[in-house]
Order: sequence, then C-alpha cells, then structure tokens
Amino acid sequence: MKRNKRKVQLWCIDTGIFMISYVLIAFLMGVGQGWEIIQQNFTLERFFVLYACICVMRILLNVYGSIWRYVDVAGYLKMMIADMVGGILFCGIGLYSELLHLEFPYTVGVVLMAGEVSVAIRLLYQYLYAYQQRIQDQKGEEKEKNSLHKINIAIVGAGNIGASLAAELIRNPMSHYKPYCFIDKDIQKVGHGIYGLKIYDEGDNIVEKLREMPVQEIVIALPDSTAEERAELYAKYKKTKCKVKIYDYPLGDKKENGSRMTLREIHIEDLLFRDTLKVKGSQAKEFYRDKKVLVTGGGGSIGSELCRQIAMQHPKRLVILDIYENNAYEIQQELIRVYGKSLNLDTVIASVRDVKRLEEIFAQEKPDLVFHAAAHKHVPLMEHSGCEAIKNNVFGTYNVANMAEKYGVKKFLLISTDKAVNPTNIMGASKRLCEMVIQCRTDSNTEFTAVRFGNVLGSNGSVIPLFKKQIA
Repeated sequence: MKRNKRKVQLWCIDTGIFMISYVLIAFLMGVGQGWEIIQQNFTLERFFVLYACICVMRILLNVYGSIWRYVDVAGYLKMMIADMVGGILFCGIGLYSELLHLEFPYTVGVVLMAGEVSVAIRLLYQYLYAYQQRIQDQKGEEKEKNSLHKINIAIVGAGNIGASLAAELIRNPMSHYKPYCFIDKDIQKVGHGIYGLKIYDEGDNIVEKLREMPVQEIVIALPDSTAEERAELYAKYKKTKCKVKIYDYPLGDKKENGSRMTLREIHIEDLLFRDTLKVKGSQAKEFYRDKKVLVTGGGGSIGSELCRQIAMQHPKRLVILDIYENNAYEIQQELIRVYGKSLNLDTVIASVRDVKRLEEIFAQEKPDLVFHAAAHKHVPLMEHSGCEAIKNNVFGTYNVANMAEKYGVKKFLLISTDKAVNPTNIMGASKRLCEMVIQCRTDSNTEFTAVRFGNVLGSNGSVIPLFKKQIA
C-alpha cells in the first residue's frame, strides 16, 4: 500500500506539472497570436489525450517504479524517452482526428516544458534528500563522542567506475569515506568536475599536490588496468605517504563470476602485480582428453586448485582422494556447482597410508594420470612429530607409486617443495625422500616426475597469512 501510495503521489505531482505546462504554453501562444489560438488549439480533450499518451509510455517504461532519491542518469533518460514517444504518439493520433489535432510545435513545447520541470523537481528532491542526510549525520556526530570519522580519499580514475564509487560514497551518510577529488590522465577530463569534485592531472607533480591536500587515502578505481599499470600506480602513490587501496573484484575473482566490486585493502598477493597464469590452448585439452585423473590430497590448497584446473580441461573422469572429509566435500560441491553433470567426478575418502584401501581404489578407477599432493607440510609441526611426516609423506608416496606401477598409470606427478633442497628440517627431508622414491624407478612403464613449489601464496599454512596476522 505504501509503495502504491508513493506512486500515486508522484503521479499527482506530474499531473500538476503537466497542467501548468499546458496552460503556460497556451498563455505564451495567446500573448503572441491572440486568444483565438488558445480556444482553437488548447482544448481539454487534447490535454487529456496528450497526457494519457505520455502516462501510458511512462508506465510501460516503468518510470514510476524507480526510487527517485537514488535514480541515475539512465532513469532520467528513460523518462525523457517516454515523454518523447508519448508526444509522437499523440501527433500520430492527431493526424486521424481533427478534434485531437494539435500543431506540432505546440505539442513539442508542452512535452519539453513538462519533461524539463519533472526532471528539475526530481533533481531538486535528490539534492534535498542528500542534504538532509548530511545534516542529520552532522547532528549525530555532535551528539555522539564516538561519531563516524570521515576519511578524505582521492579516486584514481575519473571514468564510470570511479564516478559510480564516488556517487555511492556521497549518497551513503554512514560511509567512512568522503571523496575529495579525482585523478586522471585524460586531458579532456582534467580541470572539470564530477559531483562537484575536481579532476586533477595525473602528471609528475601530482604526488606533491596530494601531500598538500587533506587526503588520507588513495583509491585506485581502474579494474581493467594491466598488472604492470597497477604496479606503477601503486609505486607512485605510495610516495604520498597515504594509504593506497583498490576498488576491484575480490582477490582471485572476476566480473564473469558475478562478483561485485568492493573497496578493499591491497593484499600481499596483489603485490605480485602479475596476471594469473591460466592453462589454455588445445594442447592442454588434448592431453587430458579421454583420461582418468586421480588427485591425492585433492581437498588441500594445492590439490584443490589442481582439481579446478584439471576440471577445466574436461577429462574423462576426475577422482579426488583425501583423508579430510571437510576439504574434500568443499571442492566436490564447488565443482558440481560449476560443471554439474558435465564433469564425471568421484570423491573418495581414504589415506595414502592404507595400502589395502589404495588397492581397491586403483583397481576400480584405473587412472591414467596421478597427481600426488597428499602430504604433511607444516614445518614446525613436523619437527615435533617427525615420525608422522615419514609415515605420511615417504611411505604414503611409496604406496601410491607402487599402485601406479601395478595398475598401469601413464604419468605420475609428485608435488614436492623447495625445502627438499639440502633439507634442514624433518618436513624437507621427508619430501626429499619422496623424490628419491620416484627417481629410482627408471625402468618403470609409468613416467615419474616431480615439481618443487616454493611458498604458495594464500595456501593453508603458508608464510604469507602468518605475516599478515603478525602485522595485524
């Protein structure tokens, strides 16, 4: 009822605006050409039919379905199009009815005046609403000691993304951020303004200018920029001593996944400033075509990402093996959501220490490729529980490698670590033994190989999350 009441109120306001515009155009015509013109052209019948045409078009384009305190340029453009089409429709009706025929210039005058006044009133309403919210916010700050602290920000990028971010922050009275200015390299934009905020040139002296401004943070709002461009911008604006943030999609996500852009901290992973390497091309797809792939430790940080990349290549079958059911369940559900029934997927809960269980799995699945990622990898924990590192890493690898040979696996890939190089700890030594387990199988029909990873950013137990927690 409230929603319909507001629509009726807005419709009544527009009706009043249209009536005033109609009468005013009639008066102006009458002053110049005589009152007979008014009697001949501006009749009640023509007023009602003209307004009905415009109302019908506004309803069809859902003009009254917008919340006008938040409406954007598209909303105003939609209303102008509705009015224009409604005026044309009226003129078309007038061609077949002498009673409703109104001279085209008069029709245009009425429609334009009514449209301009309607737009002006809505813009005034938007401004007054925003002004009222600012006043209330200021009053709240005076009453509460712990009031909302506004942080002045400079937005790098005066395009659609930067402008939409500024509009969102300006309209939200509870936002911690207050846009102060824009920075852009487009000469045609420099010197102009957006929402009353000046656009500065991204020249060599912008760093000195920002130091003189009351700006606490700088936001890079250029999601389509390359990794190299982001690196340059970050290095440049860090010189201002201001905190640098980014307005982008969540780390590791993109707009094609339906994510929403957010204002966020620059993560340590962002400091790589390079695009993610993706497995592409027909060679990769051809390699996995008609092959059954088994990933041990498939629920872990590295194993789960292997499963994602392998699933993209559409193998004949993908088998996830893991002892930890929660991780296995998560990657299983993720792949089901993305690929549905198009991916032949099986998830097995098992330990690489259990030879009998491995025998059952290999006998049933008969995989062509094996990615062996199951391992204990936490260095301090394995120092304390060294026997577990040997049992899981060394003997687990030995068991899986034996099954791979027995059941004719074509390729076996061991995920090793850089800590296996001249190892100085139990975990590194155990992984070096894993490498030796497969390196000695030179006369096997199965091709054995290994790769050594360094610290994998974002993986469980990696050093980067530890550093971030210590910094926090």
